[in-house]
Amino acid sequence: FVGGPNPNKNLEVLVDAMAICTDLHEELLVAGHWLPKQVAALEAGLQARGLRDRIRHIGFVPDHELPGLMRGASALVIPSRYEGFGLPVGEGLAAGAVVVHSRIPVLEEVSAGAALTFDADSANELAACLRRVASDTRLTMTWRQRGIQRAKELTWDAALEATLNVYRATLTR
Repeated sequence: FVGGPNPNKNLEVLVDAMAICTDLHEELLVAGHWLPKQVAALEAGLQARGLRDRIRHIGFVPDHELPGLMRGASALVIPSRYEGFGLPVGEGLAAGAVVVHSRIPVLEEVSAGAALTFDADSANELAACLRRVASDTRLTMTWRQRGIQRAKELTWDAALEATLNVYRATLTR
């Protein structure tokens, strides 16, 4: 998980999914610049739920280290309830990560079927995705390859062309 403690990032559903997945050996790394009181609140909540040994805040990760962290992870999970743009999805796909994200339009538009998705309100659906990723290496290789291919399509030229097409379609009405 890469992001802040903002409510829209929906980290709670990921924590709930980790609590459900007691059979998984993976550790959840939470990366992002958080205030000390926010980290303390996270750690207290994890302690109360018995998850301190499975979830760890690792702090800010410099831009040059982020792709390697994403690529080396079992999955990059983006459980957002809403986003302005799906930049973390695009970055994860480009890094060669297996991306697992909530089914919200902006993230689905960016991944275009190159990621596993789940209902943002369902820790059970997310837990099922995490189990799939952890148990099927052939599947993860397929998702990584799809993601890299999709990321190649996410260019500024493609964005400009899509924007111009919207303007053209609007002007011809």
